Amino acid sequence: MQQVYEQHLSAPHDDALPRSEACDALSQWLGYGRRGRWLVVIDNVDDVEEVLPRFMEKMPSSAVGDMLATTRASGTRVVSTVPWAACVEQGCLRTSDAAVVVWRLVCAYNAQHGTRYGWYGCQQAAPSAQVLAESSHPKVPDEVPPELRQLWLEARGEYTALVDLANDSHHGFGGLPLALVAGTGALCIRGHSFSAFLAACEKEMLGRIVSTTGSTVVGKPPPSATQFLQRYKIGSDRAGAIVASLGGGGHVTLGDLSELDEDETIL
Repeated sequence: MQQVYEQHLSAPHDDALPRSEACDALSQWLGYGRRGRWLVVIDNVDDVEEVLPRFMEKMPSSAVGDMLATTRASGTRVVSTVPWAACVEQGCLRTSDAAVVVWRLVCAYNAQHGTRYGWYGCQQAAPSAQVLAESSHPKVPDEVPPELRQLWLEARGEYTALVDLANDSHHGFGGLPLALVAGTGALCIRGHSFSAFLAACEKEMLGRIVSTTGSTVVGKPPPSATQFLQRYKIGSDRAGAIVASLGGGGHVTLGDLSELDEDETIL
């Protein structure tokens, strides 16, 4: 709240207010200083019992707006803290949607860095459905997303590898949004195609992990799915619930993710 006040409400040459005064000033502005409804987004709220009540109690009764909070906390915890909250839980993505997410992330990376990872056409816009229909190519199956039809037509093996990476196979990302982002980052950092990265995932998880010092430890079992999620600051209860919803308990088989530092910027 202090940062929002300093970036959007204070004059450029004003002295910085103490945190409590800045928070009060923002609350007063939301309550009295503007017309129309507002939307405040509070991202990645881990301590919902502390953060949400503190924000709500500062809102004057005249405030007219909405608050959207994203959190890994359960809906039960949120509702027990804010009884009138409406909770929507985001689960794992379908394979087709997850494949499109990986595709878009690789395209964005290629556009930013001038690379051709994933597949050489990743930085190019896919042709329209009309162009595909008018071409002499074979009919594209309905289950292939429009954005991936060019890949299916021109590089069937790369398309299959992309789908295998995106889905819940033993070496895939499981449709988990966090795993999709981290895994795609590993692919781009290594400069692999979809098929090469898939092959690396299958090969490198056979009886090895990478320790925090960077050395290879042979014969040590890979982390469990719960342990892997906890590495990315997902609480043990939430991690266990995610694994259980996936039919869990199995090993994480994406070797490249064990090489990423916790604070490393992926994309």
